[in-house]
Amino acid sequence: MADTVGDWDYFPGIDALRTSGARCGSAPRRQASPQHGFVNRIYHDDQGDHRYVVFVPQNYAPNRAWPAILFLHGAGESGNDGLAPTTAGRGPYVKQRAATFPFIVIFPQCEDTMVAC
Repeated sequence: MADTVGDWDYFPGIDALRTSGARCGSAPRRQASPQHGFVNRIYHDDQGDHRYVVFVPQNYAPNRAWPAILFLHGAGESGNDGLAPTTAGRGPYVKQRAATFPFIVIFPQCEDTMVAC
């Protein structure tokens, strides 16, 4: 199940992205319980829906700061499924270590290989 950009507030470890202007969209809404592992997300804006994935550590707790990795993929993972960036680079590495990986990882996806994302 995908969640909307409004849930960004649930992940305090990505405050740096939020304060740098990376957060846009609807008002925040909180989830009832934490999700762990690879979480499919959707960012909504006036251009449409943009899929991406966030890895949340198994022992994630919202009451502490968490380090975050923003993984920028290569041209081969461009598209609009939101999943391709998890199949290359850091994605397989995180999957193999999902039970103990200690970082939040954001996997955005460039939708068009012909323009700068």
